Amino acid sequence: MAAYVQLFGYLVILQRLFQGECAIQFRRKLTIGGVTFKKAISSNNNWTISTSEKAPLYDGYEVDILMVADFSLYSGFIEILNGDEYSAQFAVNNYLNAIFEQVRAVYENNTVFENEIISLNLVATFVVIREQDCPLMRTNKSENDTYSDNSTSMDLSMNALDAVHVVHEWISKYSEWLPPHDHAIVITKFDLLSPKGDSSTQGMAYVGAMCRGSQSASVVEDIGAMATAMIAAHELAHSLGAFHDGSGESSHCDSTLNYIMAPMVSGSDDNEKFRNSFKLSKCSLKQIETFLVNDTSLCMRRHRGREKRLRRTSNSAGRRKPGEIFLQQHQCKIAFGPDYGVCKHREYLRKKDPCRRLWCKNRNTKRFASCETKNYLPLLDGTMCGPHKASWCIAGNCVDSNKEDNNCVDVNASLCTSLSAVKRTRYCKSVKFSAICCFTCSTRRSTKKSLRR
Repeated sequence: MAAYVQLFGYLVILQRLFQGECAIQFRRKLTIGGVTFKKAISSNNNWTISTSEKAPLYDGYEVDILMVADFSLYSGFIEILNGDEYSAQFAVNNYLNAIFEQVRAVYENNTVFENEIISLNLVATFVVIREQDCPLMRTNKSENDTYSDNSTSMDLSMNALDAVHVVHEWISKYSEWLPPHDHAIVITKFDLLSPKGDSSTQGMAYVGAMCRGSQSASVVEDIGAMATAMIAAHELAHSLGAFHDGSGESSHCDSTLNYIMAPMVSGSDDNEKFRNSFKLSKCSLKQIETFLVNDTSLCMRRHRGREKRLRRTSNSAGRRKPGEIFLQQHQCKIAFGPDYGVCKHREYLRKKDPCRRLWCKNRNTKRFASCETKNYLPLLDGTMCGPHKASWCIAGNCVDSNKEDNNCVDVNASLCTSLSAVKRTRYCKSVKFSAICCFTCSTRRSTKKSLRR
């Protein structure tokens, strides 16, 4: 699993311009530990988009997501499951679903144009179970690429820019066999490297590349459960046109406020800053709205007559939350390795909200050895918490689970999930509507309650 890294460096990322040109940005790495992002320094400031145009009246915006696990992630789960390849494949599929559900929850609670949700739909999960099929296991390696081990120990490494390019090529080559999608998220155990060879990034995506075919893809380093999901949410926002807070067009949004698009997201003890880690700043939302009103976002516009793709819809009634699929002990193994389990030391369990930080312990060490965590590692939504395990974690807060409500179903799922956030909030106050959309209304209440804390 990923270890703490204290290195500095630059990371070159490509930004696809709407005029078809290509600009280069440099990301200044601030600090590394757990989840870290880089500060973007633009070398081409001539990219402008007219914002005078009002948002067109569509039925909404949606992104069809293809979740991909590369061979290194699959191999890591084989190690966790003691060599059981069949169980590993099943577990990885569940993990991809869990990561997607966590990202979907983030975007459901960040509305654009005041009340519009960008709906994320899962079209499929794809697990690479043969090394020769893995897009990152290629023959034209750069000198900084190493493939010494396929395990949770994170001995694999690859230039991050090379990684995203290879993924683009892989999607383009096999597009005929891959499910139609708007964006692909590739989860890997590779330690993504900067051009200097520093281990200084956890994600890579083109800015504003949504709806651009094979270029609409992101590579995400698997730091562990919630941290991985938030990296994926960060990179997806890049694809939707958002830059880092505190630089460029987002210079008037303070990066220290810890929003999703901050150069570095941390598990702050400040309540407001911690809540912000699940939110997009005003700058990010404005940039995404600017992207949505341009023709480059056509694939996202939901029309009543739009041909429906075959989806594993994430809006089906009765879906389980990520933390119900991957319990706390599973999250420890994914984040730190197969020898780790839940920390039982009282001094760690008493620190702040139990959902804010996952504490794990290497079971091979002595009984009173220290527990471990990372800079940003909240527990997955749905993880049991509280003294009697009667509550669960939502957005890093331990709240009443309301499981009786959440076990109910939507009578008309397509109607319930098609409404905007504002309409859902208003309609769910009606007893009759709540009876029809029981699951949607109960989930919405749990999420909003946690975000207010």
